[in-house]
Amino acid sequence: MAYSPVRVKTLIPNTEFPFDLFIRVNEKYLLYVHKGDVMDQKRVDKLYNIDEGVDRLFVTLESQVDYDKFITKKLDETIENPDISVDEKVDVVEGSAMTAMERMEEAPDSKANYKITEKAANSLRIVVSKNPDALKKIFGKKAKGSDEIMKHCFNVCAFACDFASTLGFSEQELDDLGAACLVHDLGLTKTEEDKLLFKKEPSKFTPDDKRIYKLHPQGTVDLMKDKPFVNDNVKRMILHHEEKLNGAGLRGIQKIEEIDQVFSLVNLYEKKVSTYGKNYFDAMKEVFEEEVGNYSIKFIKKFKEFIESRGLFDEDAA
Repeated sequence: MAYSPVRVKTLIPNTEFPFDLFIRVNEKYLLYVHKGDVMDQKRVDKLYNIDEGVDRLFVTLESQVDYDKFITKKLDETIENPDISVDEKVDVVEGSAMTAMERMEEAPDSKANYKITEKAANSLRIVVSKNPDALKKIFGKKAKGSDEIMKHCFNVCAFACDFASTLGFSEQELDDLGAACLVHDLGLTKTEEDKLLFKKEPSKFTPDDKRIYKLHPQGTVDLMKDKPFVNDNVKRMILHHEEKLNGAGLRGIQKIEEIDQVFSLVNLYEKKVSTYGKNYFDAMKEVFEEEVGNYSIKFIKKFKEFIESRGLFDEDAA
């Protein structure tokens, strides 16, 4: 029997689950919660306290449709509920996004996996747009080693959609941007060599590193090629997410759309902070020193204003 991962953060306590839930122990899947049962908060906390903590359970592939209906309903209920804290909202949308990305990593040609990715991105966009503190909370959370690339994609999605919204891009453009952000580095998750490259600063790349790394945007797009449920704008955004003006990016493209420029700038800044360990202030200082001309000065100035407005420009902040 085949199984699909679901993040524990999406399994709201005291909620009846319309599917069986399994826990993986020594590569075996053991029934943990029966269909129709609930998990109280104590049982959820117990999962987090097992050894290094359990952050995912599993459903059978046959139950994946039931889980998708469940999480879609729970996302809608959670993000619109004024009685639920921002922290809880961030946890639920992060759990749903991580679940979606993990499923896309395993089966990128699945329409169901892509649709739940779109839903997660849209829910994340709503949370950060309605809760100005959410972005700082998202950036303040560290990823487990195995989730580092997905956490980067999640951060970029939250940051880019929130920033792009302030710039007046259309709803469709923001929807496409969110989906593109969540999956943009799938091409770097297949091998350990690629994952190590993700953590390495480009200034330290060897010629072979550059050759391999250059391929990852196209590699991600290739995972979803010929899939009509992924529109061309999403594919273009993924392909251009490390491009810059005047051909200074990975592929040397001479001209990129404005929203692609926003995506690329946020992606660059987020990696400086979350992957390379720079504080918010120093990362922005580097952008001003090194990237003027590679991005529109208009966007760079507006970007600085934006991160200041979200409390992410404290010189002493980590």
